[in-house]
Amino acid sequence: MNSGFDESGAGAPGTTKKRRSLPLIAFLNSALGIWLLTTISVSLLTPALTYAYKAYEQHAARAEQINRLRIEIAGRLIQFQAVIKLMIDEKEAEFQAQPEAARQSIRNLVLSLRRAPAQLAGLQIVEIFPEFKDRNLLSLIIELGRIMPENERSEVGDVWDFVADLRYLGNQGRPFDSDAFLDRLDMLVNLPLMSDAFQ
Repeated sequence: MNSGFDESGAGAPGTTKKRRSLPLIAFLNSALGIWLLTTISVSLLTPALTYAYKAYEQHAARAEQINRLRIEIAGRLIQFQAVIKLMIDEKEAEFQAQPEAARQSIRNLVLSLRRAPAQLAGLQIVEIFPEFKDRNLLSLIIELGRIMPENERSEVGDVWDFVADLRYLGNQGRPFDSDAFLDRLDMLVNLPLMSDAFQ
């Protein structure tokens, strides 16, 4: 008697796919399948984690070097500022009487920042970190500008201009403006690049 049901083995749609996937699931649930999945996962994740860790280490080392350079540069500029303020206060009358001699004296002191601290003549400036004791301010500024992110380099250029480009000291024949010079130095020391180094 035909009941209307096909008993020839054709069942509901999708049962054939289930039967085919059962051996794969059974294999993946076996000890060998788990071992294989674990091995593949570890072999794929290990290089990625190693790369990420090295990238983190390089980023941390770079950030540390940037911070050390900022502290060193700021420290030397602050020491320079203290010496210059004292000298200008002591020689104010002399500077007003002989503006060209004053300008040359200040020029020589700024130029001395281009030498290592141990080689400075007439300035009591010491290095902050021993590894920088043989390096001058310009070399530190160049290194800082090279390793800093591009969007943060403009202030490095301001510090470079102070040490490398002395045109701001004015032309001969004009009176030397010690207040303008000290204002420029104050502006440099108060740049976030410098002032944030000690926070």
